[in-house]
Amino acid sequence: MDPGAALMAKDIFTRSLNDLPDEMIREGARAQYATCEISRHHLASLTWELEASSRWTSFLDLARKFLKEKHAYSERDLLIWEQTCTDRGMQDIYEDRSYHEYAATEETLTLSVLQKQARQLKHYVEERGVDDLPDDGVDSDGCRYDLPEWGSPTSSKGITLED
Repeated sequence: MDPGAALMAKDIFTRSLNDLPDEMIREGARAQYATCEISRHHLASLTWELEASSRWTSFLDLARKFLKEKHAYSERDLLIWEQTCTDRGMQDIYEDRSYHEYAATEETLTLSVLQKQARQLKHYVEERGVDDLPDDGVDSDGCRYDLPEWGSPTSSKGITLED
């Protein structure tokens, strides 16, 4: 979108917001926060998928070496064992990892845009004086306005999963 069209779209959007009743504006803000939460939870789920993939890979690599060296399992027996453990095999886990990394990156970008929009809408609602949401970065339903730090859910710098 060229800069002129973007300014025109922003002007139309802002004018339209001004014409909506207060309760409708509050409900729109709540809808935006809910959309952020969907994206945030999806990102958390994808991050856990990456964590599970990494841990299964590590476990299966160690177990494969151990079973092969200490118990002389055949290659066929090791493959059957892997598939029984994971309901799949190592190759599937490796292939899924790339997808989950890509999807998590895309979801991070999506969430960033959604949260920026939510913060802008919250600012508008506050300026208009119709805000009934707490100002602690979380609305009454628990929505986060700020992008979580992406990483392992079990690491100290990972996504914070809250009840």
